[in-house]
Amino acid sequence: MRRLEQWARHPHNVRFVDLCHGVEPLDFTFTGITGSHHKYEHLVTHSKLVLTPDRTGKAKAYQVRQAYTLVVELGLLSSEEEP
Repeated sequence: MRRLEQWARHPHNVRFVDLCHGVEPLDFTFTGITGSHHKYEHLVTHSKLVLTPDRTGKAKAYQVRQAYTLVVELGLLSSEEEP
């Protein structure tokens, strides 16, 4: 996934909407919103991911890194796709 590689290299430059749409094809299902917190859960492992936008509509860098790390830990990327 080229998009995830870009996110790993530049976590400060990811639009919130892109991050939300990027985790859904990786078997994360949207479970709801509480305030500005968008909650996702992985279908198989039930790992939880909470994403919140910053004031400019971008994803918070630490959440981008958390999402990427979780995807790698769950083995959702093959070794040639990792940066």
